[in-house]
Amino acid sequence: MKGSFLITDQASNILFASPGCSNRAGFDIPEILGKKPGELWGGLMSKSYYEQFWLKIIRGEPYIGRVENKQKQGKRFLDEMHVTPLYTNAGAIKYFIEFHPELSSVEDRLGFDQAFLLAGGDSAEPVRISSLLSRWMDQDIPNTLSSRDALLRYLEQAYISEAQKILHVRTDDLELILEAQRHAEKFAELYIKYVFQVRAFFLHRVSEEALAEDFTHETFERAFRSLSSFTPSNASYLTYLLRIAHNLLVSHYRKTNRIMDRRPMVKDMVEAMERKDAIERGLKRLNLGDRQVIQLKYQEGKRVKEIAELLNRSENAIKLQLSRARKKLRNFIFKGEKAE
Repeated sequence: MKGSFLITDQASNILFASPGCSNRAGFDIPEILGKKPGELWGGLMSKSYYEQFWLKIIRGEPYIGRVENKQKQGKRFLDEMHVTPLYTNAGAIKYFIEFHPELSSVEDRLGFDQAFLLAGGDSAEPVRISSLLSRWMDQDIPNTLSSRDALLRYLEQAYISEAQKILHVRTDDLELILEAQRHAEKFAELYIKYVFQVRAFFLHRVSEEALAEDFTHETFERAFRSLSSFTPSNASYLTYLLRIAHNLLVSHYRKTNRIMDRRPMVKDMVEAMERKDAIERGLKRLNLGDRQVIQLKYQEGKRVKEIAELLNRSENAIKLQLSRARKKLRNFIFKGEKAE
């Protein structure tokens, strides 16, 4: 079944958000990470509502409530929250997890509510949280997590740490760009970060090293001139630089009436890079098990038999997981949605 879930710290800062969160509220995952739900789509309910909500979950009770939220575009919608704390073995709250299942029938709704209430609270067994994620969120969670700390470690490794990597990659360029917009001399850091990649693209396209060097300088000059009006996106700044590079080459060949040779055009390289970037983002959105088999098969070139032996599973099980993981990855890349 399709749905979404997110994990926050004790102060409600979002540490992980599944792809369905983006579909639900209209915010991209990099926009969601590090923020509070109230900063993005909440804050429309009364103060007393939120006070009761926090009082309940801090006491360790699972919470089910209906709330009015708003999408990024401003459209308001009714949402149902299922929030419960996640405890350490010592009995301390470490995280909160919030579920938003997509339920198609009254029977499903009652079934999820019952499973959620059993999974929440300070006396619940960690396997019940695993079961919620596996059955209702389509996540491949081991059912052998015997302790709360084991569950927390798994969530940190499989979800939180991977999300923080995405956040770091996407925010690194953003921080550099904003700093350069405030202090022009800081643009040098963007230049240092990407000059070798931009030069390499030109060297691959033109045979004259001096011309490639001129094009490289012109690319950064154009980027610098448009810096004040540049609006950062979720893509790498390198993608933007390579689009400038491509336009420079097209203009150059038009002016000189030269025919481009048969080596790959910069446009193709940009598109290839964007595809690679999309694949990398898609891989990070897969659960740990699916990502592992995809990487073993296609990045490390291992055969199905080798993967099965390595993971102590049957070949048929690996083939089935590879098939499902490829489908999910395709949906992440081309449709931007969570696969069933």
